[in-house]
Amino acid sequence: MSLEEMFDQIDLDKNQFIEVDEFHQTLECMGFLITEEQVFELMRQMDDNFDGRISYNELKQHILSLGFQVDKTLESKNPEGPSQ
Repeated sequence: MSLEEMFDQIDLDKNQFIEVDEFHQTLECMGFLITEEQVFELMRQMDDNFDGRISYNELKQHILSLGFQVDKTLESKNPEGPSQ
């Protein structure tokens, strides 16, 4: 699964952003016991422009800033991320 595909699965309303409720729901579905406040803190760390939501580029940049590398064979053909 590519990062773009993962982003698209979390973006339930398909508006090209991950909002708090979508992120919270995804984490809970993965089995995490997490409060909304904890989700806000995780998102705050990724939300570069402080608009309260995470874009594909913000997610990708955060992952890269943690030292992870992206396998170019799995990376999206679209550098901007999922298309509408």
